[in-house]
Amino acid sequence: MRKTSFYLRDQHANYATSIQLVCRFNNLRIKMATGLTVKPSMWIQKQMRARVHSSFPEAKKMNERLQDFEASFQKITYELIDKKTTISVQEFKERIKKEAQLPSYVKDGKPFWYYFDAFVAFKKKSQSSYVYRDYHYSLRKHLKATEVMYGRFAEFSCLKQESDSFYDLFYEYLSYEAINQEGNKGLSVNTVGKNVKNLKAFLHWCFDKEVCTRFPLKHMVVEQVEADKVYLTQEEIQKLGSLLLLLPQQLIRPPQSYSDRPNFEEPPKFLSYLDLLERHGLLKRSSCPAFDQNPRWFAPL
Repeated sequence: MRKTSFYLRDQHANYATSIQLVCRFNNLRIKMATGLTVKPSMWIQKQMRARVHSSFPEAKKMNERLQDFEASFQKITYELIDKKTTISVQEFKERIKKEAQLPSYVKDGKPFWYYFDAFVAFKKKSQSSYVYRDYHYSLRKHLKATEVMYGRFAEFSCLKQESDSFYDLFYEYLSYEAINQEGNKGLSVNTVGKNVKNLKAFLHWCFDKEVCTRFPLKHMVVEQVEADKVYLTQEEIQKLGSLLLLLPQQLIRPPQSYSDRPNFEEPPKFLSYLDLLERHGLLKRSSCPAFDQNPRWFAPL
């Protein structure tokens, strides 16, 4: 049995969604993206064609491309029947792409992960181990998990701005499915933003190396929120100071004079501990005028 069908990936999408090709030949079922997108309102499923309308001038050219897919499928299946041979699903897809002359985002035909590995190797040589781990472990892990969870493969063409792109699934996975440090689902806004930033860095590297066709990345927004400041109470500062008593005294240089701090009633030795923490960035003095008579300290995160 030979049959070709076209379906929208998301029939209820508010924006343009990709057109999927489904082919059946003997015991093979081939499903692949056509590289075409259309709004559901401009698609006629019974005819499996785009709606020809004055508001959608691209419909005619799009329908011609769909006919090219059908013709390519018929040609391939005719040759297989004539030669009495079979091929794998992946080989079938490659043949259809070649026959239909689909535009390729990757110029030399190598897959997404080949270039990702090359990029990680470059970062390992040129960046610190912390930066390398962000790409090799964190970003790679989340991209692979997105592939497994949604049954989609990471490809350059799937990272474009579309209503059902791989990038949207990747962002959804990070926000709602990835396990955070507390063991709950969903990463923090800053962690999600960091992974998006790293993905964009990889794509820019690919663009600069001209290994794939450049496309806009405006939809990949790096979101960040300012971390909250945690204030310490006077009791907590006292406890912290008592712990610092265990430090060797030669590591602490007491201030020479306290005449400029008349409002402090703590002993000079305790004040030197606060100064030590402030110098090392562990504590900050509040600049609020309301606390001039009774300064407050906080720990910046």
